[in-house]
Amino acid sequence: MSLRNEDGAALILVLLFLLVGTVLVGALFTSVRGHISTSVHEESIAKAFHNADSGVEFINSRLNQIQLNDIEENYSLKLENGEIEFNSADNWIDGEDLGLDESKIKFKITADDLDNENGDFFISKGLYRANNDREYTQEIRFAISFGSGSGMRNFNIQDREIGENDEYYRIDGQDGDIKKAINIDDWGTESFAEFSNIFLNDDFFDFDDPDNLKFDTDKFVTIDSKIENDLKDSIIYVASDLEISHSDVENSIIVINGKMEMGAQTNIINSVIIVRDYVEMSGASSAKDWENPTFSVFGKNSKSHGNREYYLRLSGVGSFDVGADSSQLPDDFRNEVSISSWEQL
Repeated sequence: MSLRNEDGAALILVLLFLLVGTVLVGALFTSVRGHISTSVHEESIAKAFHNADSGVEFINSRLNQIQLNDIEENYSLKLENGEIEFNSADNWIDGEDLGLDESKIKFKITADDLDNENGDFFISKGLYRANNDREYTQEIRFAISFGSGSGMRNFNIQDREIGENDEYYRIDGQDGDIKKAINIDDWGTESFAEFSNIFLNDDFFDFDDPDNLKFDTDKFVTIDSKIENDLKDSIIYVASDLEISHSDVENSIIVINGKMEMGAQTNIINSVIIVRDYVEMSGASSAKDWENPTFSVFGKNSKSHGNREYYLRLSGVGSFDVGADSSQLPDDFRNEVSISSWEQL
């Protein structure tokens, strides 16, 4: 009887081990499957984020090709035959567009908050399709900034702790709203030389005497304080105030260690003007045109007009295209475009 009882106990013990083993294997399988599913999910999210980051890197590598003037919020980036542009369509860019074989890279760049004080904001949305056809998305918000991290456009007036208001500039009789192109920024410079150096290449300047610009290169041509002839493809330094009228300035750079006063028929095209004190334009002329100029005003001294002081005063009539296209400006213009304010959404 004892032997038979022991045989039955052994059978029960074997069955018990089989039951426990089945339960453990099932639990282990469930756990492994859960871990695999979680791993696939996390890997897919990571790949979607990688695609979003690829969109930011794509923009970063093409900053010199991006024209921000005609972009509106919710426009998205289109890539076709190597050319990029923003339009109102819902554009996705994938590996085929980028010339990559069998790539699952896919992203969309959308304008989000333009003319923000920290630059123009965009969202890069990365899309990844897993093997189970489930789609994962991740988003990165970033800004495209110019100059010293502020959306640099045509008129850049150094901040005098006044905020962006009308107190220090006056614009009358203009076709179009030039105020939209005026930025009052804190450039963080104490001298006009340092200020000019923000916008031009380093090899122009000697900082031994920061109160008086000196140049170690032959790039600049020094002229007298009055211009009444056309300038094209020129790099000019004016040691004092400048008066200019009845002149076309095209594809040129002018640095003025004083004020700039413009009279009738002063046409400025694809040029960079850097002024120590203030800019004043007067004289009605329908032939007075500005096409893609960039003015930067240090504002060391202002101009009195009645009870007001100003760094910029424009009067008269004319056609003023205030949308700066940096690709058309002279090569020596330092167009420091950068990605900033990066954050994952």
